[in-house]
Amino acid sequence: MINKKNFFMYSLKRINSLSIVRWFYTANLSVAIDLILFTTLTSVVGFPVYISNLISSGTAITFVYFTSGKFVFKDSTYSTGKYIIFISYFAASINFFSYIISALVDKLSLIPLIAKIITLPISFFVNYFFASKILKT
Repeated sequence: MINKKNFFMYSLKRINSLSIVRWFYTANLSVAIDLILFTTLTSVVGFPVYISNLISSGTAITFVYFTSGKFVFKDSTYSTGKYIIFISYFAASINFFSYIISALVDKLSLIPLIAKIITLPISFFVNYFFASKILKT
């Protein structure tokens, strides 16, 4: 009979072996970088929401590329071509979500950070799908 500690450790190991869970860890670190930089740029520096999101998201995406290639999609390798495709996809994604965030702020008078947080669940799954396709090829 498996004791509770061994079962828990086995279950935790199995869960952590799933790439979507590893993506969740990487995405959370990336989101922390993104939100801290976004808040600093909008609230402290006074940059416009759209520009702040471009800068903060771009920084976070570069972090994601280098960490997810080895940590999330372990069979992937870094290459200039993959980096260009990865950054190109995320540039489009960042631009799209920057527009949505700006629209939420402008049309619904939401606080910029709240508007950004609203978009995170959607971008999480969409970006996981595309990152897995790019990095696993």
